[in-house]
Amino acid sequence: MSDLRVPTEVEQLLIEARVANERKSVGVAYFLFLLFFPFGLPDFYVGRRNLGFFVLGCSIVLVFLYVASFMFLLSEDGLAAALSLISLLGAVLVCVWLYDLFTLPVAVLNNTRLLREQLFYQNGYLPPLMNSGQ
Repeated sequence: MSDLRVPTEVEQLLIEARVANERKSVGVAYFLFLLFFPFGLPDFYVGRRNLGFFVLGCSIVLVFLYVASFMFLLSEDGLAAALSLISLLGAVLVCVWLYDLFTLPVAVLNNTRLLREQLFYQNGYLPPLMNSGQ
């Protein structure tokens, strides 16, 4: 950390311009949320990959169980278990859906903050918040 230096005002403006060009958009995140939530795309977009994979996996299992239960590929006991699992996964996806609905703007802000810090560190500068103590 001793190799890091405080950026000049021009250097800081250049990095902030790059952040403004590369940051994620809340509008795009909500667009992906409305159209592609079952695939986890809004979570992948804002950098929450683990949640994106979780949503995608739940959706795949849910679709498989739904199709299998209506094609009568399952026995009577298996059908009851499948319908129970469908209900459980549906409830989990609704909870994640609500979580995403209210936290996408915060996730975009966190992604922007991480991008800013990454750009400052890559260029050998202290991020702005760390400069305040000097």
